[in-house]
Amino acid sequence: MRQKLASGGLAIFSLGVVMSFSAYAQQVPEMDPNLVAGRVLFEETAGDVGCAACHGVHGEGGEGPKIVGQSAENIKAQFQVNDSMSFIEMTDEQLELVEGWLNYLHELERH
Repeated sequence: MRQKLASGGLAIFSLGVVMSFSAYAQQVPEMDPNLVAGRVLFEETAGDVGCAACHGVHGEGGEGPKIVGQSAENIKAQFQVNDSMSFIEMTDEQLELVEGWLNYLHELERH
């Protein structure tokens, strides 16, 4: 009997969590797919480690410098002059996506 109550309580708790998440998800505006792609490149896939590994998850700096608001052109130039970044290969389209994400982070930082 106690087991039935416990699992029933768990089901009610789980339903409450799902309902709370659903309400939250409806309040969060949908993110532009280009921003999502730029975020994934920045956080995870650029150079198989992501830019965030050295520059921080918000581009705030860490092992590498703060890069919030940097342009694709500036990032591309670093691949050629910065030995720590020379292994990273990104297309111009990917660099533009990362630039979009860094600009988004810059706007968040300003508010």
